[in-house]
Amino acid sequence: MKAKPKRARSGKAEVTYLAYPAALARLRERLSATPEEIAAWLIMGPKHGGLAAYVNVNEFKKPRRFAFAADQAGRPSVDQHDYLPQLMQCWFRANNIERFKPRERFVVGRDLIARWSKIPGVDALAYIRAKIEESRLNDMHPICGGTRGSTADDSYPPVEQGLFGLNEVRAIEAEELIEVVHLLDAKPSLAGRDQAATRQRQERRYRMCIEDELPMPKDDYAHLPRGIGRLAKQEGITRQAFAQDVKAHIRYLMGK
Repeated sequence: MKAKPKRARSGKAEVTYLAYPAALARLRERLSATPEEIAAWLIMGPKHGGLAAYVNVNEFKKPRRFAFAADQAGRPSVDQHDYLPQLMQCWFRANNIERFKPRERFVVGRDLIARWSKIPGVDALAYIRAKIEESRLNDMHPICGGTRGSTADDSYPPVEQGLFGLNEVRAIEAEELIEVVHLLDAKPSLAGRDQAATRQRQERRYRMCIEDELPMPKDDYAHLPRGIGRLAKQEGITRQAFAQDVKAHIRYLMGK
């Protein structure tokens, strides 16, 4: 059975909230997002192209904004290096998840080390630390702020657990690793992954109509049934946005 979103009132308007698993599923489907990226976007916040999350939405009309918690003294500790469990308490506004367009994408330190380790003669960890020292690469950690790549304090997490902006990584590869970048395994572009995710979302919403036994038209010129609006509310989006996805899948089925 599909989990239902949580609804709460904010002033006069009703706000639909999605629990973390549902929000992750939608962001993964649409953007191929990772849990680590969601953590990074929460650190950025909406004003800087990121996301906002809330806690205890079932208890308060104006739920509290989520923030990553350190220890009582505000210092990092080894058992707090893992920030992903804190995401489990998060709720997200459904409309924010639906229209979210990230200003920055992120790669986890362990994946960046694995990528640059494919270049013969390059100590990937030392190279990352050198780029941090040169201010060409910024390490980020949701709880601790940074990693041991930017401090000698052993209480900070290792570089493997840090988050690095893809724009900075790509700039370094384009300017400093251009002669050897062909040695790195090619991965699907973000644009390609986004296109596939969009197709999956469109098909899922069309299937929602079929499962709800709505009388679906055979072409994209006919009007969609009235039940579309109710399904759009379940998704936390407008009827128009939902209808666009359904009609897009109808065109796909027609071979357009």
